[in-house]
Amino acid sequence: MTMATVRLWGTTIGYVSMDHDETFARFEYDPAFVEAGIDLAPLMMPAKAGVIYRFPDI
Repeated sequence: MTMATVRLWGTTIGYVSMDHDETFARFEYDPAFVEAGIDLAPLMMPAKAGVIYRFPDI
């Protein structure tokens, strides 16, 4: 599995990962970022704790 921390302006917003045998990536918001109340993509990826978004086109 490959993992990376996603940062914006020095703030951790979440984490992305991809298993080597899968054809999609996963993203999950950092709980502290969710509590900050910032919603970067409210229509496609609302900032919610514990929700894992999948990206089949990456």
